Amino acid sequence: MDAPDSVERRMVLARLLQIPPALLALDWRFMAYQDNGVKQESPFADMFQLVEEDSYDFYDDLLAVGWESTYKGGSPQTAARISKRLQKLEQLSLHAPSIEREAWFSLLCRFYQLSTRFARDRIDTAVALNHSQKAIDLASELKDNELIASSHFRRIRVYLDLYEFADKLPGEQAKAAHYLDLARFDANTALEYAGQVRNPLKSNIYLIAAEVNSLYAIDNRKLQDLCDAWQRKVANMVYRDKGKYEDDGTFLKTNITAVHHERAKTLMRFKQRKGALKEARNELNTAWKTLTPDLMIWRVNLHITEAKLNLLERDIEGSAQAGLEAYKIASVMQTRNEVEKVKNLYLDLQTSAPNNGHVCNLGLQLHII
Repeated sequence: MDAPDSVERRMVLARLLQIPPALLALDWRFMAYQDNGVKQESPFADMFQLVEEDSYDFYDDLLAVGWESTYKGGSPQTAARISKRLQKLEQLSLHAPSIEREAWFSLLCRFYQLSTRFARDRIDTAVALNHSQKAIDLASELKDNELIASSHFRRIRVYLDLYEFADKLPGEQAKAAHYLDLARFDANTALEYAGQVRNPLKSNIYLIAAEVNSLYAIDNRKLQDLCDAWQRKVANMVYRDKGKYEDDGTFLKTNITAVHHERAKTLMRFKQRKGALKEARNELNTAWKTLTPDLMIWRVNLHITEAKLNLLERDIEGSAQAGLEAYKIASVMQTRNEVEKVKNLYLDLQTSAPNNGHVCNLGLQLHII
């Protein structure tokens, strides 16, 4: 084994005896490569060619599995595999043949978007911001409108999370406002491409633009009307097309549940408008009725919105119970991001009713008290 010509001798033996290279402590690539090429007579040449041809489809399928896990659960386990494969994909993209490089870079861009989502789930802000920026840079280099729009869309969610968490911290309102401004910048950028992209990306751009701008529209009726118009536009598209769209590669979902849920959230922000909270309740009830069982993460979001609406309606018990339901699902799905949102809800409840039994129980379940 220590002889200078050990590798060559073992390669000869493997070929002569027609046995797997691993039995002679050889990497199979020793048998496939020679002088930066593949020996045509090598018994492993065909296998190497098959692996090479299947690589792109493998990563494309892994991307689909990763996004599916963000909706149904299992994200932490999948995230570790995605992170490992992302490093390999970066190298594959750089060394891909020039004729295939654009396709590989497009795939890499979408992997950065997925990695951004996983980083959001575990509140890894540094990775979320880094990979979302890499996705934007790659999309811009490729001059792909749908990739540019979807990459900015993914980063909006990162900034909205940062805004929501910072806004709850004493003395951090200036930082929160800065994050909201950054989210608005990305929303405006995505809007520039809304007319050039397909659904469901187009619908999601209008919905998130309304969500971001509604936070600026508390006392601005003109801006409120603009948010209303964006949401009506999406509702018309969804009802017209019945939620059936061709695959645009973004793995985004747009259906009637999303429309009514976003509408409820917006109306809660416009609570000073006459009848806004009553309309928000109707919208949220419709969202619950149309929710399909496969979207577990949406169930968490609806419970959180339900809890916030109950609190606005002064239903402390109902708010705490909805928060607890959200926490149970978020714990099973292991999405730390959503758990933190339930903790923020608890802080609001504690301020309103610190001695309420349901509020105290929520605090116990969250391991805060």
